[in-house]
Amino acid sequence: MVLNLKKLNSKEKKKILKVLEENYGFTDKLDYIFLLKEKKGKIYLLNKEFEDIDLEELKVDSLGLYLGALLDNNKIRLSIEGCQLIGPFAKKNVFEINDALHKLWIRGYNLEVNPEMNGFIIIKHNKDFIGCGKFVFEEGQIHNYIPKARRILSKD
Repeated sequence: MVLNLKKLNSKEKKKILKVLEENYGFTDKLDYIFLLKEKKGKIYLLNKEFEDIDLEELKVDSLGLYLGALLDNNKIRLSIEGCQLIGPFAKKNVFEINDALHKLWIRGYNLEVNPEMNGFIIIKHNKDFIGCGKFVFEEGQIHNYIPKARRILSKD
């Protein structure tokens, strides 16, 4: 396997869960195997059934669900799927947007709003958790982290 993924032990997993609690108020359980791509800090979740499989024997391009990136300052920038998994149980740093802001967000624009939160926040529209942004106080806007390949290109 050429993925360079490290399986996290229970102590390392608890550290990730603690960061999720500090950042988003998430206290639920994530009953998965946690994998870390160390160079980029990317966290992946893998079903427990894979625990007994020898991954060294397989030729694999990717593995698991990409939860988000663990950054140097003990913050996690969640992926869209990570937001959908964590968002319903998050107790803080969730910002709900209206239809007009939703149209801008899914097209990749930064939002010029003040959510009265700091750092990474989960963006919610109606009942959907649609991504993670970072509020930068000095600029007065939420930076959009939707990858270019996943943005909506239409004008309306």
